[in-house]
Amino acid sequence: MKKFLLLMLATVGTALCQEAPRYLHVSTIPGGTDIYINQLLPNHKDKPQAVSPEFIAVTEENMQDGAVLISLFKPGFADTTIRVTLSAKDTSYFIVSLRPVYDQELQQAQEKVVKKRYNRSFGRYMMIGSAIPFAASAISGIVTWNLINKANDEKAKIENSPLASDADIQNSEDKFKNYRDKADIGKVIFNTGVSLGASLLAVGIILQF
Repeated sequence: MKKFLLLMLATVGTALCQEAPRYLHVSTIPGGTDIYINQLLPNHKDKPQAVSPEFIAVTEENMQDGAVLISLFKPGFADTTIRVTLSAKDTSYFIVSLRPVYDQELQQAQEKVVKKRYNRSFGRYMMIGSAIPFAASAISGIVTWNLINKANDEKAKIENSPLASDADIQNSEDKFKNYRDKADIGKVIFNTGVSLGASLLAVGIILQF
């Protein structure tokens, strides 16, 4: 019992000694700006860690010398990177007004980046979605294999039972045709699933580049 109490006291003491979480509230004008944390030259094709306005949890891992590097991106405005020094309070507030850009080439380049990011995100969903037809194909393949084996068993009964009654032979023939027809449908489902899954996966991979 004493050991248990000592263990509980040690756990509570450790929790109390840990630094309380700190937050940085980032607000931009205009809002809806992509926020990249501690990335001097972020790849804007990648999904941002946050979108303004947003509370960002600041930890020892993403804070250096009491400051955090914030990079902002929004089409139609200049890219902005600022090192924000946090206050001693639990929450710091950072507000920045982005500078508009009027260079059409730069604006078009920014729009291309956003489009590429969308394509990557869409492609990622396609890659994940390809698992569905692949799974359907796997299940269909197993079922089809069993149906083929059952059809072969009925065929063997017909060929290797010359003394069987006409009723038994007819029954085996009916089962054989039934299994064969279902197996043919299973093959179609299998091939369709593999083709669809491979197509989704291939397109998803292409959209990543």
